[in-house]
Amino acid sequence: MKLIDTVKTFFKNISTLANPSSELKGVFGRTSKVGVQVNAKNALQVTAVFACVRLLSESIASLPLFLYRKTDTGKEKATDLPLYDVLHDVPNPETDSFQFWQAFIANMLIYGRGYAEVVRNGAGQVVQMWNITTPYITPCRNKETQELEYLVTPSGKEKFILRKDQVFRVDWFSMDSLNAFHPLDLAQNAIGLGIGAEDFAAGYFKNGVNVGGIIEYPDTLEDNEAERFRDDIRTAYEGLSNSARLMFLEQGAKFQKITNTPEESQMLETRKFQVEEMARFYNVPLHMIGDLEHATFSNIEQMSLNFVIYSLRPYLVRIERAIAAQLLTQLDRLTLFSKFSADALLRGDYKSRMEGFALARQNGWYSANDIRNLEDCDSIPAEEGGDAYLANSSLRSLRALMNAPAQSTKGGE
Repeated sequence: MKLIDTVKTFFKNISTLANPSSELKGVFGRTSKVGVQVNAKNALQVTAVFACVRLLSESIASLPLFLYRKTDTGKEKATDLPLYDVLHDVPNPETDSFQFWQAFIANMLIYGRGYAEVVRNGAGQVVQMWNITTPYITPCRNKETQELEYLVTPSGKEKFILRKDQVFRVDWFSMDSLNAFHPLDLAQNAIGLGIGAEDFAAGYFKNGVNVGGIIEYPDTLEDNEAERFRDDIRTAYEGLSNSARLMFLEQGAKFQKITNTPEESQMLETRKFQVEEMARFYNVPLHMIGDLEHATFSNIEQMSLNFVIYSLRPYLVRIERAIAAQLLTQLDRLTLFSKFSADALLRGDYKSRMEGFALARQNGWYSANDIRNLEDCDSIPAEEGGDAYLANSSLRSLRALMNAPAQSTKGGE
């Protein structure tokens, strides 16, 4: 009975073209309702998809990621630990931090999950991290222990197994915290429509008859007369220097200007709408992928701040939580934590920053060096007052006022 159940389970779960697995879908693509096969390669050839993936992945990769140690007064950078260098500077000998995180996030946005192999030293500390392209890795269970492990199948190489503690994984979006949605599955119809619109436009310009106007002649022209008439029209009216001239036609000939047909106009509107669809799907502002139609000087700064808060922040929090859960031990989590620094993206224009710094300086919660460090300026020596915290002399605490001796108010005292 056990053998029969095993065979049934095998044939039920086997991946075929009729019942493809997510990995097989990534290779052969998904058929959208438009009839277009959608896979990672041709999805990125849609400029709106590529712009969204590049914007999100490069924006996150450009943010510094720090490992902090909790202190009695706040926090300090844990630069003495190997994990700090792995997260912030060099994940492995062949990749810098920008390349690593850009590729990691791009895999999340296309395949729904980012993977990296984790290398630890004899003390269990993380010393290296290596990107693994998502289609090359498959989560599975150990047959004996039922623990989570990962089957890695590199292209042209032998398969191997990685334990759970040897893999760093961040999911894109999930309903059960275990199985991440595949972005290409959710957006296959929108992407397929975008690909179809581009193919239609390419075929139209390659094979279509596209003319600027038609001249109707009431009679039959001999070959030499037709050629002379055509040459005369081109000489007199073609070119920028001859634009807007009055046209004189012979023997009842009529000129009819050709404009875009409703079908052509609808194709252009469809292509434009697909850009909005991709921006909506990846939750990025349109002006950040090149569509400035709805952007103005009054709202573009606020839209950029919304991008950091509502588009980037969920990804940053996902990564920070994954680092705490997968790269730090339970004991480490009592004193260590990681955090992206998005301050540079949240800063306003120069005037707004200076006004804010002035208030912070006058009310005593920023020193001169605090402000200079935020503006990437050299510090003022402490003996010259660079670290001093100042406040307006007219501001006094309630305790000081209660303990002050009663004095006459005459003379302004």
